[in-house]
Amino acid sequence: MGAHVGAPLGDAADAASVTLGIDAAYMWNITKGLDIGVTTGYSHFFLVKTVSRILVSYR
Repeated sequence: MGAHVGAPLGDAADAASVTLGIDAAYMWNITKGLDIGVTTGYSHFFLVKTVSRILVSYR
């Protein structure tokens, strides 16, 4: 289990101010030198108030 915080860069910074998320992963040791795993996660971008004007300008 883990968590992450991020700052959008480039064009994404025009629409979002920060992102928060959680992650979960599990690994199975099959043989020496071979592990197989799965991972999943969720990220939420907090949109800036002017996002509707930004999206309209891209059309």
